[in-house]
Amino acid sequence: MAAVEMRARYEGCMVMAAALDALGYHRGHWEFERDSRVILREFGALGGLHGIRLEGEEWIVSDDTVMHLATAEALIRAAGTDIQHVEDGAVLESLRREYCNCVGQFSHRAPGATTLNNLATLQLTKKTHVNFNKQGGGCGAAMRMMCMGLVFHSPEDKQRLIQLSVEAGRMTHHHPIGYLGGVVAALFTSYAIQGVEVWQWPGRMRTDLELARTYVAGHWNNPQKNSETFDQFLQPWDRYETLRTLSADFTCPPDYCDSVEVRETLHRAVCRTDWPGATGDEAVIIAYDSLLCAGGDVTKLVLFSTLHGGDSDSTGTVAGGWWGAVYGLGGVPSGLYANMEFIGRVRDAADGLFALARHK
Repeated sequence: MAAVEMRARYEGCMVMAAALDALGYHRGHWEFERDSRVILREFGALGGLHGIRLEGEEWIVSDDTVMHLATAEALIRAAGTDIQHVEDGAVLESLRREYCNCVGQFSHRAPGATTLNNLATLQLTKKTHVNFNKQGGGCGAAMRMMCMGLVFHSPEDKQRLIQLSVEAGRMTHHHPIGYLGGVVAALFTSYAIQGVEVWQWPGRMRTDLELARTYVAGHWNNPQKNSETFDQFLQPWDRYETLRTLSADFTCPPDYCDSVEVRETLHRAVCRTDWPGATGDEAVIIAYDSLLCAGGDVTKLVLFSTLHGGDSDSTGTVAGGWWGAVYGLGGVPSGLYANMEFIGRVRDAADGLFALARHK
């Protein structure tokens, strides 16, 4: 693969996350369609990847992009031009404000009940935390945290990246299954920017999540419950890594590329729900496997990550963000993003995040 200019990778991350969100959402039609074959038939009838134009009311973004943009804009507004010298408390307060402001943008975007309930709590209390929630394992943290890895991407940033992504994630999803999905979304983006080979990401993740384990165990906010349930996030990864032999010469099995049934068999093997991608762990596993198997082929990435009968906009937005952070927008049809909703804000956010990272 030819080297991709770093600025293009920041734009790629933000743009592809939004584009695959809009595609997978399809104003709710595809996100809530449980039959992958129906989605694939309709996708083909629309002209496939090179025929679709993501513009207009039919292709609005979901709550995923609204909250991903809120995360990016909160970082930019909190930091000015110098994120290194802004205290974490100020960053978290900026995140709280921007997340609460999302509620007014949620019409027709299908936010989850857990997100809505906890945003109401954050607005009422003016605090940056909520209580532990055994129902807080949804993918709402994972879908919005890729941009944090664009800013805090260097090895010396790792502790801060983990702490901020834990706290940002558990503002709405205070269960390890949920907020660790956000941590991994951020970590994998940072690995992409560092140039770590994709097949190495899960191994690094396991090492880095021990920092998260230590952090939540020592934090005042429900340390015992967080520690007791922490490994629930890793259990599906254990199952996944028995199905994939990750190595430098990994190649995607041909039957995975060609068969919906084979892909859905993998989803069932690693997922805890009957709606693949709906939880924090499921979303990042499906997104990761899609990136791993697609390589630089954007058509395969869309097929694997976004056109399935699960929580397709969430798995798509995470996979799209990571893919863009590796490959930029090279080879991506312009119809997928040129007139996409919020494209100006998305590109402005990419510029702002790139500037923050450069000035650290």
